[in-house]
Amino acid sequence: MAELGTGIVELPEVEASDRNALYDKVFCWTAGFVTFFVSICNIGDSLYNNQQIVFATLLWVLSAFLVTSLRNIVQLWFYLGLALMGWLVFSNLVASLQGVEPARWSRVSDMAVQIAAFSVLVPALRVRSEAIGWALGGLVLAFFVNFGWLVVTWNSLDNPESYNWVWGLPNFVNIRFYASFLMVVAAVSIWGVLSFQSWARLFYLLLFFLAMAQILWSGSRSPLVALLIAAIFLSILLGRRYWLTWGALIAVFVASAVVASSFPVDSGSLGVARALGFGSKAVMDVSSVNEISSGRLAIWRDAAQWIGMRPILGWGGDFYRGVSSVSSLAQVHNGPLQLALEWGIPLAVLLFSRFLFLAINGVKQIYTHRHQNEIFLLGYLLFLSMLIHSALDGVFYHGTPLFFMMLAVSLITVTGPLVKSDRR
Repeated sequence: MAELGTGIVELPEVEASDRNALYDKVFCWTAGFVTFFVSICNIGDSLYNNQQIVFATLLWVLSAFLVTSLRNIVQLWFYLGLALMGWLVFSNLVASLQGVEPARWSRVSDMAVQIAAFSVLVPALRVRSEAIGWALGGLVLAFFVNFGWLVVTWNSLDNPESYNWVWGLPNFVNIRFYASFLMVVAAVSIWGVLSFQSWARLFYLLLFFLAMAQILWSGSRSPLVALLIAAIFLSILLGRRYWLTWGALIAVFVASAVVASSFPVDSGSLGVARALGFGSKAVMDVSSVNEISSGRLAIWRDAAQWIGMRPILGWGGDFYRGVSSVSSLAQVHNGPLQLALEWGIPLAVLLFSRFLFLAINGVKQIYTHRHQNEIFLLGYLLFLSMLIHSALDGVFYHGTPLFFMMLAVSLITVTGPLVKSDRR
């Protein structure tokens, strides 16, 4: 009877354990699925893609409640997130009430959901860090799907050299969006080469080779510059211990440039020469610098004039799409200017001052410890790449890079002080 009684008492604990194990699997599977989906969801226009990514991100957020509790979520960053989301809503509402068009609320949801995701995923990833591996698996799987699709498209064309690759990718509406995704893959590859040994290191070297070859072939300068600056900076922080590894990465980079040059196309917007800046004017006057920057200086001046008219609250979501005097552009190719234009300078200053703090704090941690926690190292390299990229492109406008920026900040924060893993 005593044994029977003991069995009856322990049964609820066994059921709870099985239930928690199932919840863990759901959270991890969702991490992989959402990351995979976000990495291939780029076939429509930006507003459509962004909304699909918002729904996918919300799915991951909901699954996070299976492995953490509200008590763990309500931390300092939670209140900061609430403040940012409150400002987004207030600013956009004022613009809408004052008749500013379009004051698009879908842009508010783009930003707000990623901020909310950060607040919820940080405590969830702290107690179930294995979900990070699933997210990386989803990223790598998406990479090979995208790469395979590109190879099939190239081989199916009678004359692939003359094809419109800028707007003709089967799975990305624009090749620059694809290059931003490839930058994420390349950053993860560098981390993998630095962190693993044996066959895993060889796999990440292969991944780096394939990603860099496509970035160079696409002629995309912004993601290339961002990744190179972040990698060089990280190599300095890590010191001599990794110099041989960096040498191997440099050799693979050169090989990727050679291979990318073997697939020329009849477009001045693509190719290794464009990616590396060969042939660009070096005269440092405004017109030549604007040309080298693909017209970005003119775009930034145009956006700055509009910001000056409504510096505090901004013009509301997706404002630049309708007023750009430079060309038919939807975004200003600069993160701080984009946020200041849509929702005011205070929001941009608050958010980017936090990013600056994370960047400086990361320097201190990596330089002091040389070999930091692997999750932190991954998050910091990805974060630094995205932060630099955001100075030159629409990281805070397009859904895929915004998702990975949020994920990078989450990975950095995950390695902070641990909280109780209370699941209820």
